[in-house]
Amino acid sequence: MSRVIVCGWHTPDYAHWLQPLAADLDGLGIDRDFVAVPKPEGWSWERVTRLKAEQARLAMLRQPDRTVVFVDVDCRVLRPLDGLADIRGDVAVHMTARFRRHGGFKFRVRSGTIVLQPTASARLFVQTWAHCCQSAPWAEVDQGALAVAMGHTSGVAFENLDIRYCAIPSDRVTNPAILHDSASRHVGKVACWRKWLPGYHRAAAF
Repeated sequence: MSRVIVCGWHTPDYAHWLQPLAADLDGLGIDRDFVAVPKPEGWSWERVTRLKAEQARLAMLRQPDRTVVFVDVDCRVLRPLDGLADIRGDVAVHMTARFRRHGGFKFRVRSGTIVLQPTASARLFVQTWAHCCQSAPWAEVDQGALAVAMGHTSGVAFENLDIRYCAIPSDRVTNPAILHDSASRHVGKVACWRKWLPGYHRAAAF
């Protein structure tokens, strides 16, 4: 049995994305573990994305001795993933950082692919991420909560995941292993201007 298993989740409106992904994984002989999750009535798209952390935590419980590659269901897996079992860190995510032209810097993480080793530190991080998702401002998504969780977790070894495992078409990556789509591009989202409403940037409570 391979040490790597690909896990994920989907709400009913995203269920049709699973079939091509499952075909990819089966064709490559990669084990998979995906679950259907009810979409809470009245929840915004942003709030639904924040269910991801809890689903990652549950995936680690179901697969306690394996390297969990947790992906969004709207991706395609195009190459074998065995090498991900050998990451040096507890958690691997793709991170980018750059200086802003007029001062300061920007740091971003992608949550489309997250590699979780079967370690106590990785489990602690996912629990913190889940807490950040629960306490995040109302218009924040799972990706922002992921970055905040990284700053609130000590004793966890993070590895910068090669972009080949978390590529999007605009990256123009040659021979990606995991290529993500943008299933949410036609989904109604909280308008960006609402993020400037009073109280939006209140710090999450820990």
